[in-house]
Amino acid sequence: MPVDSVRSVLLLWLAGWQFSVERLAEAQDTLFRRDRFEIAREVRKALVQYPGESGARRLQQLFPLTATDAERLTALKTDPMTLAQELVERFSPRWLVGWRDITNAANTRTIISSFCPVTAIGHKFLLMFSKLPAQLVVGLMANLNSFVADFVARQKVGGTSLNYFTFRQLAVLPPAAYKNRFMTTTYCDFVSSRSLELIFTADDLALLARDCGYDDQPFRWDEARRFQIRAELDAAYLHAYLGPSDTWQPTPAETRENLASLRAHFPTPKDAAAHLLNSFPLVRVKDEKAHGHYRTRDTILALYEAFTHAHRNQQPWSSPLDPPPGTPARS
Repeated sequence: MPVDSVRSVLLLWLAGWQFSVERLAEAQDTLFRRDRFEIAREVRKALVQYPGESGARRLQQLFPLTATDAERLTALKTDPMTLAQELVERFSPRWLVGWRDITNAANTRTIISSFCPVTAIGHKFLLMFSKLPAQLVVGLMANLNSFVADFVARQKVGGTSLNYFTFRQLAVLPPAAYKNRFMTTTYCDFVSSRSLELIFTADDLALLARDCGYDDQPFRWDEARRFQIRAELDAAYLHAYLGPSDTWQPTPAETRENLASLRAHFPTPKDAAAHLLNSFPLVRVKDEKAHGHYRTRDTILALYEAFTHAHRNQQPWSSPLDPPPGTPARS
């Protein structure tokens, strides 16, 4: 990209910061300075949606600069190419997260969501971008891969595509829910450590692990551990969706008639959880063939009941895994 084009984009970015702190006269002057630079045709085409003041404000909204950044841009003593590269690298993703577009409500699982390193992505892996802390994005992915979220997705998917329009209708926990107490910890602490062990099994996602506060070696792939961790996560999300009690608790918007109808179909939340898990016949068939019973359902329900008891009595609960989930194994 020509140097003048880089200077023009940096000044547009600077004007956005000045608008954000109400330095309106300075912002207008910066836009005037920017107009003196010749912008390459391809750059002008790329910036067509960011003209003038509206574009400057939008850039600051999407990629917020700091006061220190603004000082450097105002002086512009550093080589503009070097400064631009530094800013672009700061705001560029260090990892990607998304979900598989092609699916079917009759598949083993409807939602297949995962992280991947920054690389070229095909149009059948749909990406999502978030400004949330990495731990909450990890929690979101664990939520999407849970049985309870998959159950919801099956009510929404009518074909073979889980597109953006349908995806936005899925019921997932809001970020604030991860601050809620779960037994003697929070949902965030409980979920993030377990999810990270399932995700971080190779060095190509080391940047994600570091963003989550983990700076150790990748976790070993151990099928027995992974099954237990997935069951613990599924039980935790059932607990979050169905409520922290072994009896139904009315919500503010729920009428007595609604609650009575719910209890008529499912006397307790555990009955609803069992119904939900029974709606995955391919998982059941696979389990019964390999283990002689529906192992996935039975393990999750046992954990769900244990979590409910521990939460109600504010007692700690420890995973049977050694070392605990989220702890790297030492040879």
